[in-house]
Amino acid sequence: MRSSIPDKRRTGLSVSLAPGRRLAAVTDDFGRVTVVDVQRGATIRMWKGYRDADCGWEDVEGDWGGLKRRVSFLLIYAPRRGLLEVWTPQQGPRVAAFNVPKYSRLIYTPHTLLGVNSVRGVRCKVFPVIFITPDGVISEISVPFHLALGGKTSKRARDLHLLKTLKSQLKNGSEEEVMATISEIKTLGVRKQVITTFIMSQYLSASLLQGVVEFYKPIYGDAGES
Repeated sequence: MRSSIPDKRRTGLSVSLAPGRRLAAVTDDFGRVTVVDVQRGATIRMWKGYRDADCGWEDVEGDWGGLKRRVSFLLIYAPRRGLLEVWTPQQGPRVAAFNVPKYSRLIYTPHTLLGVNSVRGVRCKVFPVIFITPDGVISEISVPFHLALGGKTSKRARDLHLLKTLKSQLKNGSEEEVMATISEIKTLGVRKQVITTFIMSQYLSASLLQGVVEFYKPIYGDAGES
């Protein structure tokens, strides 16, 4: 071994290597989840209270500041609490949490099928993270890029990314997806752009327009009366 992190009292149970191969999530018999910088051989973050946890990584691409960016999210499933969490792994906050069935499995598969990479013209989609419940239901886990833009100084950047998603959903998505995206947009300036987008869109249906009006009326109707 080129380097190690000595801890005689702690026994590692699993190692989940991030797609960039620089970070790894390690679970141990003390119920800790530790993020390790494998290039420096240093521990950079630790969570407590995650006994029997499963870990996985999700790499997501998106636009930020006019440039293509790639961010990594760490997924931690705590089976005894029935909780699935999404973290920005190094210093960021928990960006999402979901109540899920207890004693399920989070399966992380950062590899592809043997030999497929060497065959040109063959595309084989492999889900990097899947969730399997005790009754056999298998779900793909997909983390949206805008969750990485949740800081206090990045609210507008986050909402602008949601606006871009909204424009795509107007063409190809369902009304439920559109309304869910609208509900996540918080800044006033981007909300005005949402209204303009709907006015200019040729894909706006009557039922969707009614849903948008009903969503914004309690917010701006009361403000107008006051």
